[in-house]
Amino acid sequence: MTNNESMIRGDITKRRFAVTLLSCVVVLIPPGGITYGFNSTTPYILSYTRSLNPEDKTTKADFGKVYAALLTGHAVSMILGGLLERRISTKLLALFSVIAFNCAVCSIYWSCRNITLLTINYLMLGLSLGIVYVSSIIVSLSWVDESRHGLVAGVACFGYGLSSVFICPLQTLFINPNNVNPTYDEVSDEYIFTDMDVISNSPKLYLIYAIVSSLIQIPLSLLFVKNGNSKEAKDYTAIKDMLSIREFYILFFIFVLIKTPLAFIASYAKFYGEAFIDDDMFLSVISGFAALFNSLGRPFWGFVYDKVKVKISLFSLCFGAGLSIIIFYCSKLVTVGWLGKIIYSVSMWSTFFCVVGSYAVMPAATAHFFGEADLGIKYGILYLGQAFGAVVSVIYVTYIPFWCPIMIVVMCSALVAGFISISLRSEEAFQQCKIRSLSQQGILLLDNGSGIKSDEMELLEFNND
Repeated sequence: MTNNESMIRGDITKRRFAVTLLSCVVVLIPPGGITYGFNSTTPYILSYTRSLNPEDKTTKADFGKVYAALLTGHAVSMILGGLLERRISTKLLALFSVIAFNCAVCSIYWSCRNITLLTINYLMLGLSLGIVYVSSIIVSLSWVDESRHGLVAGVACFGYGLSSVFICPLQTLFINPNNVNPTYDEVSDEYIFTDMDVISNSPKLYLIYAIVSSLIQIPLSLLFVKNGNSKEAKDYTAIKDMLSIREFYILFFIFVLIKTPLAFIASYAKFYGEAFIDDDMFLSVISGFAALFNSLGRPFWGFVYDKVKVKISLFSLCFGAGLSIIIFYCSKLVTVGWLGKIIYSVSMWSTFFCVVGSYAVMPAATAHFFGEADLGIKYGILYLGQAFGAVVSVIYVTYIPFWCPIMIVVMCSALVAGFISISLRSEEAFQQCKIRSLSQQGILLLDNGSGIKSDEMELLEFNND
């Protein structure tokens, strides 16, 4: 091959990578809007449910269960997506998942009348969302080597966090264009919207959302192209063997704990703010800007991971999240109104910025510790920790009646996750342990991280001679 032909092929590869990565970013914008816009829409849906049946006993804690159902479906379907990716192309897998996602969004128009139906609907929504999410991670990482896994994983899911920057304000503008404030209900101790225009607009939002989302996602999902020339190492860690490595349990437990502050902020931040901030549009705009930090945190922490690896990056983001939660609670205690708003806003943004770094660090760490082969399945199993974390969040919010102890639990979860990350082995120690383990199985570890049996190595050397 001539130099000119090599340069042309290199340019084509770069363009394909850029198109694929950009498609991943944009396709994940609508799912991110549903996930992180959940916080801004729950007060409206609660009010809509109450308006249909004044005797309805639905509370804000029930919406934590809805969010937990979404995350459970998300985690389970990532494993399913990894299994399906073995048998069908990533392009078809992404197309199937975005169609299923938009059908689930559309059905919220009917299911939001009942909290049980809504919970089931969000479970189905999560099942479709997880497949397109893991497809994006698999496709994007196939184009780069391990030294850039963190940054590329962060960029791939950038759109997932970016969405609420504009989706949250647009949702509020559609549902509550006159910025009507909720009314305090002494019986349920909650803030409820009673304006009929606001209430009637709530379910209509999801029909429009599904139509717009379909027009964006379906064409772009056809641009998902996995790099067929990627140097995918022969996997030295089978899925069943991964469960015997201590790093798996450390990362899994960190995922459980770090999900607690994110689930709290995503589900209950607006409820908390309504207690001392009488401006619904302000709360929605702040939630929207939180998504900006949500998105920026992913490539930032991915870049940090590429430079300092998993232990320091995880400890730093967990410690930052714990500190942010403390400040977030203090925003209510400030007597000066404008200062309380500033503290509320900045602490919410910093919590998102730190916690979402785990979504860039964890896929890269999974590939590093357990190999790139079957990455979707392995990361999906690890991602189940997110579902457990969401369930834990529902439990403590349901049974702890006051904000202060809830905040303490959330803060401690983040700090404990940070200290647990210190127990991860260094790269040198992990490699030595891996070599010893493989040598006992008669497998030699090559320089590229792949494994080969000793007898195969002898035959290879014989043929070379």
